[in-house]
Amino acid sequence: MLRKRGETTRAEIVRVAREQINDSGSARTSVSAITKQAGVSRSLFYHYFKNLDEVLGAVLEDVIDDFIAELQKWNEQRKRGDVAGSLESAARLMRRLIAEDAKFSTGLLTGPNSSLCVLFMERMSRQISEYIAQTTVQDFAAHHEVKIDHVENTFYVLISGMVSLIKTNPEISHEEVVRIAAQTLHLEEFLPEAD
Repeated sequence: MLRKRGETTRAEIVRVAREQINDSGSARTSVSAITKQAGVSRSLFYHYFKNLDEVLGAVLEDVIDDFIAELQKWNEQRKRGDVAGSLESAARLMRRLIAEDAKFSTGLLTGPNSSLCVLFMERMSRQISEYIAQTTVQDFAAHHEVKIDHVENTFYVLISGMVSLIKTNPEISHEEVVRIAAQTLHLEEFLPEAD
């Protein structure tokens, strides 16, 4: 029972820190603000986290876990063998996650903790590329030739590049995003002819 309550308290501290980053930015997120909003003492905070940076790292992992959960849903729902449809739905998912993440990553960019945004992008791209290489690519390889080398690192570059491209150019068309992904992964043959 104590362990479950402890996990709940730790999760609440992370939730509050994430909310504060969303609302006020990482520069205004502090141990005092977190403990006050979470209704826990400073000593309890320090029982779970060594310092503010550690709880911010836990927040990054929490957000990435949410992204991976969404990716798992996508992977389970995609129609096997429908490469074009999978690219289409993956591009829609990426755009939606970037839009949902906008408030969070903007909060990371404010103030002296902007290096957290870089860390977030690196961790997020790495974990998503690992997941795709171990699941979706393996499914694809069972039926088709994988025409890229260094699969995990190719996905890492594609994901981090696409996030940057969509964040800096939100008006980019869905079709262009899909085509760029297909070209990078050498999957153009699975797409319908461009108009």
